[in-house]
Amino acid sequence: MTAGTAGCTVPVSSIAETPAISVQFAGYSDNPIVYPSIHCEGYPDTKVDFRHVDSGVEGIGVMGLSRCNLSADGGSDAGFTVAASVGGSVVQSIHFTVDILDDTFVGKDNSQQRAVFFSHGTGRSAAGYVLNYGVTDFPEPFPDQAYAYVGYDGSNWMEDLVNSGYGEMTVGSLVLPAAHDAGMYVSSDPIGSALRVVGICGQKVPSAGFLCGIALVGEQALSNLALTQKDDFASQLRIGTRYFDIRPGYPVGQMPGDANVTHIHNFIPGGHLSDMLDDISAFLSTNTSEFVVLRVHGNGIDTGFFTFQEKASLTAMLQAHIAASVGYAFFEDIATFNGKTLREMAAGTSRVLVQYGADSSVSPPINDSYGSGYEKSLTDPQYVVQAIAAALQACPTGTDQYTVLQLQDTGSGAIEKDVTDIEKFPINWVEDLGFSPYGNVQQATKPVFDASTYNWLIRESTRQGFTVCRTPIVLLNDFVDVALTSHAIGLSKYRYDHPN
Repeated sequence: MTAGTAGCTVPVSSIAETPAISVQFAGYSDNPIVYPSIHCEGYPDTKVDFRHVDSGVEGIGVMGLSRCNLSADGGSDAGFTVAASVGGSVVQSIHFTVDILDDTFVGKDNSQQRAVFFSHGTGRSAAGYVLNYGVTDFPEPFPDQAYAYVGYDGSNWMEDLVNSGYGEMTVGSLVLPAAHDAGMYVSSDPIGSALRVVGICGQKVPSAGFLCGIALVGEQALSNLALTQKDDFASQLRIGTRYFDIRPGYPVGQMPGDANVTHIHNFIPGGHLSDMLDDISAFLSTNTSEFVVLRVHGNGIDTGFFTFQEKASLTAMLQAHIAASVGYAFFEDIATFNGKTLREMAAGTSRVLVQYGADSSVSPPINDSYGSGYEKSLTDPQYVVQAIAAALQACPTGTDQYTVLQLQDTGSGAIEKDVTDIEKFPINWVEDLGFSPYGNVQQATKPVFDASTYNWLIRESTRQGFTVCRTPIVLLNDFVDVALTSHAIGLSKYRYDHPN
């Protein structure tokens, strides 16, 4: 079965009394050599290959969806294997076991489902690849979700552009792969977060409703509702990410030192900013043709608990953690760099570009697609597609300095819109979101939304919209992946090759 066959359903067992659960998969490959495969245990066992399907844009494949029903013979355990394959042979694999009686998973949990980097081939045909994957236990009535994307290692994609005839491409024509809430790959203070949520919910109940009830369960529930990435910055950079949405803050009443400044998601601290900057500095010191953009802002920080990091403190941390050979520069308007070519950026003295205070009030404004549509549904991507389509349409007509297309759903916000489903299966929702290490709600929405938003990016009308836009375009997503990178690179080339 190929990635181009959407909605493929594996036959269910003909033995009526055999229980089964449904898992929906999204798959993607950016090349014809290595591709993701899913092997499902059931009646019959089924292997689904998401081979590369040419999108018509160089280096970009077509995202595919499939589904299988897992069943067990004489017991309760079934399973499936997520793999990277070449010509029918598995080169990387991760196995999951599922108890189909109570829908519980055994294997690498959400926090461990990190990018797998590997090499394939010998001599001149050797290349580095990345396998991104995720498996989520989604409460009834929705099927469990999984994704597997395979693509080229993104460590040197800007250098590759220069070496393949795109050295004169400018910053203004780039499409940048970007991490939403980039520092939320870990919860650095789970006990403190749990105590804070008790106070918040105590003030807001009953109006806060279901989310407060789930959050009060504790550490696992907070991770399932708050974490938006799995990979640290070292891996995000290798995947190809070059734009980072960072919201640094520190506890009210404390000092903004390395130990206290973390990414903040509402009232939950994520990774330490010093670690992120160290990763960026080490990566750029080795990969000397690459540069990154940091969007530093305080949107979404609960100021009752945390203080948004002041510019002076951020400057001190940049001086301490970014190597002099890499360099950094603050900017207010990215137009400062729009005319610079990739060659010039690589030869420059500042390869960390920092936009401080880049919130909704920044001037010139940032054309950002985010709005109420991101919280409308856990399963229907049409609202997000409408939002990114509207933002792209507005790009050439406004005075914005760049456009951000947010591809992710806000799953934690959309939960409250699905109260009808929650009320039908309250125990399942409490178990999966509150206690399951496979219950991250953001990741649960990723396969279906990716399949829609990524395939929207390669539509002819969308490509035309990219060519008439005169500023950088940022593709923002949760759980950054090689599909995001290959779409950004391919669309950057397309804009350069089709001047409008």
